[in-house]
Amino acid sequence: AQPTVSVNRAPVALAGAKTGLGSARDVETDAAGRIYVLTPTAVRVFAASARGNAAPVRSVPVSPPNAEATSRVAVDGDGWVYVLSVRNEEPASSSVTVFRPGASTPDGTYSQDDLGVEWPIDLTGVGAQVAIADYGASDVKVFALHSGDTTQVRALAPGTAGPTRIDLPVAIDSDRAGRLVLSGSSWVAVFGPGADSTEVPTTAPQRFVQGSRTGLGADGRVTTGVGLDARGRVLVVSAEQYAVDDVTFATRNPRVLVFAASATGNAAPQAVLRGARSGLGTSSGLEVAPSGALVTNRYDPDAGAWAAGVSVHRPLGPYAAPGKPRTVRVAGAAGAARRTITWKPARTDPDTPVLGYTVKVVCGGATKATRKLPRSARSATVALGSFRRGRCTARVDARNALGTGGPGTISFAVRR
Repeated sequence: AQPTVSVNRAPVALAGAKTGLGSARDVETDAAGRIYVLTPTAVRVFAASARGNAAPVRSVPVSPPNAEATSRVAVDGDGWVYVLSVRNEEPASSSVTVFRPGASTPDGTYSQDDLGVEWPIDLTGVGAQVAIADYGASDVKVFALHSGDTTQVRALAPGTAGPTRIDLPVAIDSDRAGRLVLSGSSWVAVFGPGADSTEVPTTAPQRFVQGSRTGLGADGRVTTGVGLDARGRVLVVSAEQYAVDDVTFATRNPRVLVFAASATGNAAPQAVLRGARSGLGTSSGLEVAPSGALVTNRYDPDAGAWAAGVSVHRPLGPYAAPGKPRTVRVAGAAGAARRTITWKPARTDPDTPVLGYTVKVVCGGATKATRKLPRSARSATVALGSFRRGRCTARVDARNALGTGGPGTISFAVRR
């Protein structure tokens, strides 16, 4: 199995006075890559390329009812914006406010009683609809709220009532193909477009990731964000949960786990983003942009609030062995006893740099030289020994932590 790549690199911040991001509670992107950041009073919308102290292209004011606080934001495939707001103090309540594309006033606000949900914890746009992960009911409910209709379009039932395997979901997302990815604290499930256990009670996830090798749920870890990229890879933010006091819990040491598009069962992640340079803070939400870039927000426990601004990470991977060393050449006259092999560096992802090169020269079926060289090497001079006439082949391979890539080769004549 391919080893897990450990990544500790810095993101680029989207923060500053012009952004208006005093408290970034959630992040979302649309099909064009625009970045939607939810604050206590508004959704700030930024261009896909926005970085640094950039002003939003527009702002959508949000006024939650019943002293609720904004919690999650989603955008569907038609550009409708959905804001989930919650009140955790008694009497507890929640609602979803809906905005048509480009609007700054809501089309409607729907309470949890209107929607028949118990404890909505996250939501995502899927096609022209919105899917709500209901922690209280351990299920997913899908609505066409842009039409003002609160009737469920479809649903994914709890795992205890069928093979969906859903148990206390905490995060949900979707991709442009309409697949849903759903996560609990120790599992991740991917459902195909249109999956509906109301009409088809045997609906099961296409993939279900859980087990000791996954890094999910280990050592008291919980999930704080989940996403799907364009390649079908699953990305999960997992953080350690600890008790602050008898009633308060917090998280620390978050990491982004990246699972291959084919990963299912007890599969190890392809890569893990973590470490001080990652900018993940103590607890992070997650959104995967169409470009593959990761947008995260983070909670600051010292301030007791979500931090100002968000972070944008360049795409993780795909991770593989290096490409072929390029422009392999042979220097020296055909009659020379020694020849010099040169090449240009093999291409590889910066997270998995080339560790070294191997040069092998074969003349008339016999190996004349095999050299293992450092990553900085760009040439090797080899002696041809007693070989006098014929053809030789030089082969150059690059290797990184994931293996050895395809060879760069060249054939050359010898006439001594």
